[in-house]
Amino acid sequence: MLQRSYQVRPYTCGRATLRMVADRKIDQDDIVWSADATLIDFEDMSYSSGNATLDTYETFSQVDFCARAKHGKFKIRAGLKSLPDYFAEGDIEIGLPASGQANPVPAEIVLGHHHSAPTRIFWSKDGASFFVASKDRTLTKWHGTTLAIEGGWVTMGDDASFIEDGRVFVPIYNFRSAIFDLPTARYTTWFDGLGQGALFEAPVTQPVGSAETRSISANAGLLAAWSWNDGQNTAGCAIQTLDLKTNRRLLVDAFAPAGRARELNFSGGSTGTPPPTVVPEWYTEVSPKGRYVAFGPSGCSVGNSVYDTQNDRFAVCGTTTINTKLHRTGFSDDESTFVVGNAPDTRRIEIYKMPDCRKLGNGRFDNTTLMGWALSPDGNTLAVVGYNGAPRLLLYNVAEGSPIWKPLDYFGANFTEGDVTRDFVLDFEKGGNSTFELGFYRLAFSPDGKRIAVASTNGRLALVDLEQSDGGIRYDEQPMDSKSPYQTRLAPGGRYLWIASVGTSADIHTGIYDLQERRMIVWYDGNTGPLVTMEQDSLVVRRGTRLFRVPYANPSQETEVFGVAPTQGEDASISPSGRYQCVVSGGQACRKDLQSGGEQCVQLEQASGGALKTAQSAAMTNDGNCLLGDALASRLWRWGTDSQTVTLQTHLVSSDANDVIRFERLGGRNVLIVTRRLFVWKVP
Repeated sequence: MLQRSYQVRPYTCGRATLRMVADRKIDQDDIVWSADATLIDFEDMSYSSGNATLDTYETFSQVDFCARAKHGKFKIRAGLKSLPDYFAEGDIEIGLPASGQANPVPAEIVLGHHHSAPTRIFWSKDGASFFVASKDRTLTKWHGTTLAIEGGWVTMGDDASFIEDGRVFVPIYNFRSAIFDLPTARYTTWFDGLGQGALFEAPVTQPVGSAETRSISANAGLLAAWSWNDGQNTAGCAIQTLDLKTNRRLLVDAFAPAGRARELNFSGGSTGTPPPTVVPEWYTEVSPKGRYVAFGPSGCSVGNSVYDTQNDRFAVCGTTTINTKLHRTGFSDDESTFVVGNAPDTRRIEIYKMPDCRKLGNGRFDNTTLMGWALSPDGNTLAVVGYNGAPRLLLYNVAEGSPIWKPLDYFGANFTEGDVTRDFVLDFEKGGNSTFELGFYRLAFSPDGKRIAVASTNGRLALVDLEQSDGGIRYDEQPMDSKSPYQTRLAPGGRYLWIASVGTSADIHTGIYDLQERRMIVWYDGNTGPLVTMEQDSLVVRRGTRLFRVPYANPSQETEVFGVAPTQGEDASISPSGRYQCVVSGGQACRKDLQSGGEQCVQLEQASGGALKTAQSAAMTNDGNCLLGDALASRLWRWGTDSQTVTLQTHLVSSDANDVIRFERLGGRNVLIVTRRLFVWKVP
């Protein structure tokens, strides 16, 4: 190994490198990495091999290793399967963050919207706010009336399920899950499946799938997740549950109706055969009061299986086969009604009365391609977003399967029922993208049943007031969306941020954001020219050949100015004391002494052992440390300027629509992460 000792903090990642010179080319599949503790996870392995000389080959293997909560020193090993006696070994030390806090603090969203399909939407118990989980691994909180963003977090998982006491259950990387506490924005419990928590050392089962695809649910203090057999049971797939009140764990066989539930022991157990390949969509859903656990086709179960924890029995609702694609299921708040949405092109939703799975109506919605649905709290009304020329919100009587109102000129739809003509067209696409992904709309009724929150396929939000004749439809404000990343610049003092897209025509969104009040002060149209300079109380922009000064306190009172030269330069950050400046330029970073004029530089590739080749942003946290942002890999590196070494600080979760663009220091240990959202992250 190029480095024999590695140090990481809990829930952060590092990178290890193996270099070999041999008389033959080493295949990637022949290289194996391992650690002597399950607290270390390996991700993102890379490989390269080529001639070192005419007669020898030089092979590199790099692996990102991520640490979990425990502290201590562990062994890491790399070697060859074909020659097991030849290996290299090093140490990994997991240490506490500088703050002394073991639990990770996720980045907090201060501005931005989902730019990928939503996975779940749910309301707070008092109906004051609702939450949206998304494929970009974030959870956002929105005001239930004004639709203003109230907060948001990176959750390391693409789903989140609400727990009664204000916590959420989230999937995280490598088949694991966690409980995330909303008030403190910290992870309180970390699970391998649900068989291992804070009190248990040995995992009992492992969940099926990955952080992007596996299914979880929580309600009334009961957690549930898909899991696969650990040798204690004969079934190949199961639902594993955990009751947070009694700490009782159950393994529910997925082969209903012959299924059964058994209480898990904690003696560990060896892992069994891998789960079968899963082609269709799947789901897991815990009913609001925790009585039922519903799960459906995933290559393991037949039909829509419902386990009744009260009566310890199974029911199969419907005849759905394991090849059927599904929307999410749902229960009414009183648990009397159970709904399953089938694939969009079937135009069918199945509705059942519990506990005997008695089917209601024919579930057919003519002239409507189903894009999402929700059940009212009392179980009497079904809200459907159907697409026929545009997304429309429709309401149906659950017992009869008939429309409650007639859509206006709904492309010749033959609706004879309903005594009110109402047509709620959900025009999410104003200023956005016009692509519709069927099946990814998410809806949720407010607890009083009077409002419906809708998240569209591209992440736009709408709030519909059912008591108003036109729905009083409110959309979230203009999203920070563009085909190209954003340019940003922070004003002296760290309160005001300039945001500008680099797209063209309708893709351009430019404005000033107040980080203290967490709101946009003003949006500009595409005619606003480039930023010239940011000052303490105002900024200067250019329109054509004219320059204008814009005060932050009153942006409408701009005045024309002269004599301000446009500035361009590499990304730079000044230390809090004002003495040093860190400048990043392509493949190197330099710290400049603004008093004496001295300068010291490092070549990034050499300082990081080849792991960091370029950086796009710099943020000084003090006189001796500069954070370097690698936008391409969504990683933040630390350069201690008294050394020639650059180390990985954190690997920020990102997706194609949420890549890190740059970093800005806000003051203290707070760093602003700029993507197509804005995040605030506290440096450990």
